[in-house]
Amino acid sequence: MARPTTRQGSRKVQFSKKVPADLREKARGKRLPLRVGNEVRTVKVGEKVSVSTRTADPIEGNRRHADLTQQVEAFFESLRQAPKPLSIKQQFAFAGAMRAFVIEMFDEDPLRADEWRSMRPVALRLLNEDLVDQRPFKVGEKVTWETVEGSKAVIDYFKPTINHVAVRSGIWPAEDDFELLTPKMIAAMDEAAEISMRKAEGDYSPDAGASRYPELLQVKEQVREPEERLSITDLFDSWSEMHIGAGKAEGTIADYAGKIASLKDFLCHDDAQRVIVNDVWRWANHLSEAKKLSARTINGKYVAAVGAVFEAARRSGKLDANPAKGVRLTPPRPRKVRNKGYSTDEAVRILKAALAAPSTLSARWSPWNKSAIRWGPWICAHTGCRITEAMQLRKEDLLLEEGVLCLRITPEGGSVKSGHFRLVPVHQQLLDLGLEEFFKRSAEGALFFEPQQTDAEAHKAAQNAGDKIRDWIKCDPSLKVPHVQPNHAWRHRFKSEAIDVGMDDRLSKALMGHADTNVSSSYGRNSMKALQRAIGLMRRYETGL
Repeated sequence: MARPTTRQGSRKVQFSKKVPADLREKARGKRLPLRVGNEVRTVKVGEKVSVSTRTADPIEGNRRHADLTQQVEAFFESLRQAPKPLSIKQQFAFAGAMRAFVIEMFDEDPLRADEWRSMRPVALRLLNEDLVDQRPFKVGEKVTWETVEGSKAVIDYFKPTINHVAVRSGIWPAEDDFELLTPKMIAAMDEAAEISMRKAEGDYSPDAGASRYPELLQVKEQVREPEERLSITDLFDSWSEMHIGAGKAEGTIADYAGKIASLKDFLCHDDAQRVIVNDVWRWANHLSEAKKLSARTINGKYVAAVGAVFEAARRSGKLDANPAKGVRLTPPRPRKVRNKGYSTDEAVRILKAALAAPSTLSARWSPWNKSAIRWGPWICAHTGCRITEAMQLRKEDLLLEEGVLCLRITPEGGSVKSGHFRLVPVHQQLLDLGLEEFFKRSAEGALFFEPQQTDAEAHKAAQNAGDKIRDWIKCDPSLKVPHVQPNHAWRHRFKSEAIDVGMDDRLSKALMGHADTNVSSSYGRNSMKALQRAIGLMRRYETGL
């Protein structure tokens, strides 16, 4: 699947798609007109079809890339299928489509009236002359409207336009049709020139002549007829069952459900068989333009969710292809203006405020939220865990393991990204601040939110608690730090501190719940004594309290 790229030395989004192996001989050397924005660019087909989208804007570049993909795929399909002779009706429909295309192209800026006047006599001359035996153009001779003469020359002049209409419609004329189409195209061009001339003089009255041309119908996509209707919802339900069966996090199902609902709302249907690649491209661009989501969010969350569901259906034989495969928006070049983690001064300022938070927060904050703000930043600072992992801790998740007091981060509390539990020794500063006593005096169950009925509800409640901490930091000008994620910055800082104090990388990954892809990591085990020594390396935060 062709993806948007950029060429070295240029910021403009590029389109490049390999010609399928079975079509290379047929396609090589052909000149293919492609609609790029408001222009028509003719490219010579080689091993690839390559053209610039002529824009550096990522959103517009992705939209044009999706349109070019559709055009090129239609061209490939035309090569696989032998062209059928056009009926008289289709010939006039082609001419009408070209007429509408020219009028539309110059609607906003119809040039000068005298330019259109100079074109009309040429059209009339060509219509009245016997073109059959006139000379063709010489090789390398430039074909222009003002100099066309001879049937082959006229056909050469109109071929790109005819091919362009073919790309848009999916109906490809046979070689013999070009000569039959040419007179009709000339007449239509004359009418387009007349209408554009009137527009240049300020006359934008309705085009009465358009209705006499038949419609050039789009070729309908061939969709296999399933014995039973297969809905997008069905695919999602099947994927959910496989996901749970594989022992993966339930929280992902709730997250993906929202992304699948977004796609169905955009498409206004639930028919999985009707979803094509261009639908997913249009949806992705809609999320970018209308919802103002970043390319990273769209690629990594929305398209990833849809892709996972449809890929599962493809692998199980329910679908022939995954329409989300290869759909990826080009993100703007990132600007890094600072480190992603907190500096020591920033960390101390937030942690100091967290210690005082319960007494300074208003009554609108629940006791659960006050406890979350009091302990959440400190737990993240000294464990490197994710904020949701901290917020789903339960009374029973403080335990002794091999004589070491630990926090247990487990999917049983709600959700863990890796799907695996881990034990993190409690840092001495957390004990000095009274974390053990907080656990002991808390009621059974979750520490930072009210009891929930299901794991999915618990995961959502933990996320909400984390959001409250984020809002507390962002809404306080003395705590807010620009260009960092308030909660996730603790993980970046923990990793930076671990490197600074010389912690073994294998141990830091184990503490943070990062996957270790090194083969050697499958040998031996990380003992609690080793993890305790690693945590002991981490420095205290001097808050003065």
